[in-house]
Amino acid sequence: MSYKDLMFSVNEYDSDGDVSEFGIFLHFDDVKIKVSDSIEEFSDFIKHLQSIDQEIKENWCDHVS
Repeated sequence: MSYKDLMFSVNEYDSDGDVSEFGIFLHFDDVKIKVSDSIEEFSDFIKHLQSIDQEIKENWCDHVS
């Protein structure tokens, strides 16, 4: 799977179209992961991913020949 295939959804709905679970979900092929309960929390999630990105960049050269 390419990162470009990543999809998202907002909230989950029951068969009547009513919200059954609030949140923001990321979809990786057949895997769905709830990453936040609100847009504010989603922004914090993105900041955390950026922090992880920075840490990977700082350590990547140490492990790749």
